[in-house]
Amino acid sequence: MAKSPALHLVQTSLESFIDTFVAGNFWQQRQFAFANAAQQQFNALISNRFERVRDYIVAHYKLSNRVDSAYWQANSTNRHLSESLLQLLDVWYRGGDLANEINRQQLDSHFGATSWHCLLAGYQVFPALREPQPSGVSDALIDLQIAELFSGCRLNFPTQHQWLAS
Repeated sequence: MAKSPALHLVQTSLESFIDTFVAGNFWQQRQFAFANAAQQQFNALISNRFERVRDYIVAHYKLSNRVDSAYWQANSTNRHLSESLLQLLDVWYRGGDLANEINRQQLDSHFGATSWHCLLAGYQVFPALREPQPSGVSDALIDLQIAELFSGCRLNFPTQHQWLAS
């Protein structure tokens, strides 16, 4: 998302309000029952959006490794997480399909799987390695194999200097 979460919430809330206001015929008293239902639907939609953004922000604070003040210590030990956030973290820590969980919960209106992967990886929060892991393979050998892979991939693309010159 290109906008800050707060600006995005304001914009989408206004757009949803206008759509609901027009569709609900709020200005006509004869449509009061429909308008009331539309109002409830609007309120539920906006509450859900705010809760999803809240979850994403809470995850930033919860997963931070900062402990340099009481503020950060309190956030890292925060146990008041929404059920939605707890389910996301549970799927992640179990090595499950995070994108599938985001779709299941219909959470991608603000932050999709890519955003959540970046958030979690950015805080170096990773699921435990699955068993069985290869035995007897050194980290140096894996690093060498990765370097060879990237070296081979580079053969298919021009250098930055060549690309900019073209």
